[in-house]
Amino acid sequence: EGISVYAGSGDCNKVSALVIAADILAKELDVKILAGCNEDEEDAVLRFLNQTDYQKTVLIHRGNELPSWGFTDN
Repeated sequence: EGISVYAGSGDCNKVSALVIAADILAKELDVKILAGCNEDEEDAVLRFLNQTDYQKTVLIHRGNELPSWGFTDN
C-alpha cells in the first residue's frame, strides 16, 4: 500500500524519475518514486521490477518539454 520510494546515491531530496508499474495478475497500477538516482541506479530498479512476465514498468523522467502527443488541437 502507498507509494514506494527508491533512494539512490545522489541527493534524496530530488525526485529524478517516477516508475509506473502495471501488475497484470493483480490488475493494479503502482507508482514508485526514484529519488537521487543516477542512470545506472534507474536501470537497476527497472531490471528488478521487470523480472516477471506479469509486472512491467515504465520510467518517466522529469522534463520541461511537452511531447508532441501531449498537445491538444484547440
